[in-house]
Amino acid sequence: MADCEHDDNLRAFALHRARKSLLSLKPMAGDRQDPAHPYKGVEHLAHFVSPVEIELACDPQMCGVWQELYRRRADGTTFLYPARDAWWERRRYMGGLLPAGALAAADASERQDEALLELLDTMLACKLLPLATTTRGEAEQERGRYLAMADELELAAKAMRENPDCSLDQRHERWRRLKEAAKICTDYAHEIHAVAMRMAPLDREHDGRARGVALTIANKLHELFGSPMYGLTATITSVVLGRTVTLRQVRQWCHPADSGQKNGP
Repeated sequence: MADCEHDDNLRAFALHRARKSLLSLKPMAGDRQDPAHPYKGVEHLAHFVSPVEIELACDPQMCGVWQELYRRRADGTTFLYPARDAWWERRRYMGGLLPAGALAAADASERQDEALLELLDTMLACKLLPLATTTRGEAEQERGRYLAMADELELAAKAMRENPDCSLDQRHERWRRLKEAAKICTDYAHEIHAVAMRMAPLDREHDGRARGVALTIANKLHELFGSPMYGLTATITSVVLGRTVTLRQVRQWCHPADSGQKNGP
């Protein structure tokens, strides 16, 4: 049993490492192009990842997206668009949300890798699965679910702090961690509600597939990096759909009030 678990962990680590490598592959150029292996080094990854993942991640337009999201500030020490602490902490506290092979305690570079992989997963879902945008009613229900979770954590924190069977240090530490988890749930509830209410379609019958994909990508970028990044949303939506979606269209779909303003890269 232990050997099987060890083998599963090794496979999970290899898969995770292969998927991260996708983000840095470059298309072959000129006479070196090979229809079977159009990307440098892809033959080493084809055993681990699907052709559609390779196609999405290695699209020439996506190379620019990955470069933009990996871009660092002038001092070279921090990312220009770092993965949000709130997103990472939510993954840790919710349990089971860290993918196999990912590190629970990750530095800024590792978090950025994980954020970009989650973005790639969203692209893959948009490409392969039927898409449904969130309605305002659904947004209210989602917020209520996380606020209820926060209330339960608050009650658990109070109960553990008052438990006489535990030491004072244990009671305080458990109370602190549960209070922190409750705050994360509360903050996330308000965040997703604000974004969903801003981006949820008023009339689903007139929403095309392009608008649905754009809304999904913009929501994910906001969750990961704190901004819908309309320019990147337009590029990613174009790659997913295989046709051009403009920045102006994305601004109109995501938030008509922002249609004349710049919002992220």
